Amino acid sequence: MASKHSASMLLLCLFLVSLLTPLSFAGPSSQTIKAVAADPAGLVAHYPFEGNAINASGSAPAGNGILVGDPSYQAGVFGQAIELDGIGDYVNCGNGSLFNLTKQLTIAAWIKVNSFDKKHQTVISKGDNSWRLARAGDSDSIEFACNGTAATKWDGSGEVPWAVTGTTSVNDAKWHHIAGVFDGSGLYLYIDGFLEAAKCAANWIDVSTYEVCIGENAQVPGRQWNGLIDDVRIYNYALSQAEIVSVMGKSEINLPEPAPGTLYNIAKKYDGLRKYEEAKGVCELLLKQYPGSSYASNAQIYLSKRNILSLIDTKDYTKAQAEIDKLTTDFVAHPELPEAMYAIAERYELPGKYEEAKSLYEQIVQLYPDSPYATKARYDGPEIYIFSLIASGKYIEAQQAIDKFAADFVDYPRLPGTLYWFAKRLDAAGKYGQARNIYQQVAWQYPNDAHAAKALIEVSKVDALSLIQAADDTAVQKVLDTLIADFSDNPDLPDAIFRIADEYYNTAIRHKKEGRDKEGDAFYRKAIAVWERMIQYLPVNAEYTPRAYWCSAVVYSQELGEYTKGVEYYQHIIDNWPKYKYAWHAQFLLGRYYEKLRDSGAVSQSEGDPKIQHAYKSVIQNYPDSDSAPIAALNLATMYFRSAQWADAAHYFEVFVQIDNGRAPNHVLINALYDLGKTYERMGNLDMAVEMYHIFIEIADPNDTRIRTVQAELEKLKGAKK
Repeated sequence: MASKHSASMLLLCLFLVSLLTPLSFAGPSSQTIKAVAADPAGLVAHYPFEGNAINASGSAPAGNGILVGDPSYQAGVFGQAIELDGIGDYVNCGNGSLFNLTKQLTIAAWIKVNSFDKKHQTVISKGDNSWRLARAGDSDSIEFACNGTAATKWDGSGEVPWAVTGTTSVNDAKWHHIAGVFDGSGLYLYIDGFLEAAKCAANWIDVSTYEVCIGENAQVPGRQWNGLIDDVRIYNYALSQAEIVSVMGKSEINLPEPAPGTLYNIAKKYDGLRKYEEAKGVCELLLKQYPGSSYASNAQIYLSKRNILSLIDTKDYTKAQAEIDKLTTDFVAHPELPEAMYAIAERYELPGKYEEAKSLYEQIVQLYPDSPYATKARYDGPEIYIFSLIASGKYIEAQQAIDKFAADFVDYPRLPGTLYWFAKRLDAAGKYGQARNIYQQVAWQYPNDAHAAKALIEVSKVDALSLIQAADDTAVQKVLDTLIADFSDNPDLPDAIFRIADEYYNTAIRHKKEGRDKEGDAFYRKAIAVWERMIQYLPVNAEYTPRAYWCSAVVYSQELGEYTKGVEYYQHIIDNWPKYKYAWHAQFLLGRYYEKLRDSGAVSQSEGDPKIQHAYKSVIQNYPDSDSAPIAALNLATMYFRSAQWADAAHYFEVFVQIDNGRAPNHVLINALYDLGKTYERMGNLDMAVEMYHIFIEIADPNDTRIRTVQAELEKLKGAKK
């Protein structure tokens, strides 16, 4: 928790800063970039498309393009441009060594879209595993990618870590200049001379053996460009923005903000999209390239904030506080510090570090009273204090603070929702009377607020909970009737009814623990009755309906021993919600409880065994990665072993060994290997039997009495093999 000393030091720092020459943290509002000629020695390929696809750079080897399909030449930005129809037209520039650029690279071209009619339509690429400029997925903008440059691997979902994507639409039938730049430490995408996107890089570009194609991707054919392309250029170094302006044929461009400001805003955009690593990478680029700019301190604050948030997430609170103290001291007068402090305070709330959050809110109000974050903090400070009182069991003090809070912020738009959550916390703590009063306050005083209907449901719910504690089940049923009649279509109703069922269920558990089995069973049945009312009377819901079946099935089978009813409900889950989060376990429990029904005589072996086998096989087939799959395989192997069906037994012992991956206790694996060896022996597969027996001896406990038996068996098998 921040100390009073830390807050005092911050005040002192602010006072000292106020005595100095005022500091400016804002950069110039605009910047003019004047063209600087690119180095012609760095131009390895240039396709002006003046009636042909010749490489006009003069590089050796030539790298001339070969036309594929039926391209045509039309008026371009400079003379002529090539037009590709998107259905087979492209230019193959070959796989010359001049294109194997790994340390630095610039690709530039003028483009005009006729139609974006397929994903990843290519402007120019060296396959997918090296570099490319192309349409970004199915968007209207452009992507620049350099495979291999990212510090992290891509898992196949989300944003590609070695690609940057623009935001400007180029799908407007107008000419646009695009340029992708890799300088060894970062990727940059420019559209019409303006920096659109950037990303930190850590490695060189991968080399691929695919041809360079204009208008197509040789590695992933079918991504043909539909439109015009002009003045394609490939450089072996990273062009500056001024050089890109020159390549465009412009003398200068006016930027709305300087380059460091653009980079910082790109970082903020990534942050808003919750792409935090990308945002950090851009801030690191900014600090590396523009360490003396006014935006460098913005980047430092952002990086420090993300580090502190990470420390809080990992519960390293001591180090987090040390970093907070350094941040608030180093940047005490920076206009972005209140926002960073506010974000850190919010993050402290998640693990329940209310005092730390409250301290930061108070500092924001004290040090930056005119900041918009001070307005938020004036509300959040006392709010979090009330949550801390409830969490520490100080309910009387909490109520007093809630009353004052409601009076102080009576017109604050967030107040109804905050009061609702105060009540939820009191409700969870079993303070039903206090919770009920606050729920009623929300419903009556703020009838038009989104929380009013929620609060009315919660009033009835806490009434039911109180009635359960008072053992008035008749009144509980009336409350349930009213809830279902009044709020059957309300999405918040199922959660409230589950809470009522949970109260019965938890009461049953308490009775059982204290040796009152009869009373416990009675409360289990009351819980089931609530779940079954949900099943019968509420609209089918993909989240709550299977949950009600699941809870009922578990209690029927596990607690009450009514296996037939449990099996019925487990089967209903599998038939109707095979992707429900516990469907894999429901499938497994079908097998287990059919075993119990068979063993008890409730079903015959001839009826039970096929059902058991089908249930376990379905687990392996439909939920192979579930925790139940190895056990299902082992259960099947054991069944077949006991009935001397050796081939089937061996198969499922093998399946168990293959998919277990260390999940089963070691002794279970040892037993399976022992039985698998015996199975192979009975099948006459003596080589496999010997192998399994040797593995068994190697991993079994030295005191396992079966080792001697196995050793004797190995000697016998050795003789038999001779």
